[in-house]
Amino acid sequence: MKFPAYTDHSRFTFGNNLKLKYMKSGVQLIAAERKRQVDVEGWNNLHDDDHDTMQLSGAAGCYIANAINKAYAGEPHTKKKRARFQYNYDPELDFLVNDGGRGDRQLSKGGWQDGWPWGKEWDKREKHDQMRSLVIAGALIAAEIDRIQNS
Repeated sequence: MKFPAYTDHSRFTFGNNLKLKYMKSGVQLIAAERKRQVDVEGWNNLHDDDHDTMQLSGAAGCYIANAINKAYAGEPHTKKKRARFQYNYDPELDFLVNDGGRGDRQLSKGGWQDGWPWGKEWDKREKHDQMRSLVIAGALIAAEIDRIQNS
């Protein structure tokens, strides 16, 4: 493999079989995922236009929370998920409550639920590792930006 003069050699690593392999940058991975979404899944600009209430951003937030949780999954003291992406489906159910302890005030959980914007059959977060979740989130953000710019 030839190395162009401008190549950042830190992007190269040795794989398990000791062959030199190229590691794509984050931007390259996100662009490739967005291309896959369009070419394989058919989720092009016309499709994305139907998601005009920020669903693409909501799904990206869910994938980011999944990546954070995967980062802490192996820690023995971590029993609960550390990150969640939620939305409030009924603001009327929100109110401040006092726990009686130190005088803390917190928002009740009345109208909050998982932020996944589509049906459970489309939710594939758990099957993806940390890196894949971040790549998918980036591609969804790119799609959302394109949708907003084109509207």
